[in-house]
Amino acid sequence: MKLRIKSTETTLLLFGIYQIVGAIIGFCVVAWLLLHTQTVNGTVLLIYLITIGLYNLSMKAGSALIRKDYKRGLMLSMLTQSLQVIAIACAGYRYDFFSGIKLAAGFNFTDGFLFKFDFGLTSTFYMAWKSENHYYIYINVFAIFLIYILMDIYEELYQSKPVEEATAELIIEPYEETPKDGE
Repeated sequence: MKLRIKSTETTLLLFGIYQIVGAIIGFCVVAWLLLHTQTVNGTVLLIYLITIGLYNLSMKAGSALIRKDYKRGLMLSMLTQSLQVIAIACAGYRYDFFSGIKLAAGFNFTDGFLFKFDFGLTSTFYMAWKSENHYYIYINVFAIFLIYILMDIYEELYQSKPVEEATAELIIEPYEETPKDGE
């Protein structure tokens, strides 16, 4: 099933814009946080650099799709979306990365066993070591949906013909016996 907005080209253009807008929002959040951080030590600086790198990846993916460098743009977009599929926290370690829309569902084990939904229209990144003891795991359903669309477009543009079409194009000549000597 092809999930497209008018055409593949239009879908890729809109997806490129989505990637760039998510990255710009992420850069703005990072800039705001840097301006409001009292002290920046090595760990905080490392987290900010990782954050900037992830949003830069999203920006590169979007700009490649807009420039019609589809193969590179699709690969970078699938990588960016794959990094957004899971959000996890366990024993003081946390990882959340969302660039753009998040529609996450998962379990929060911090105050019991709670099933939760999380929806957001912003870019967020959270990575921590030895922080508060949160325990949760969320799956970003929207990122999985986008990966499905991106893989479908990639197969449409870059995979060879399906086996059914390739076999239908073969020319099969009927078998004819060669006449024997004397006939």
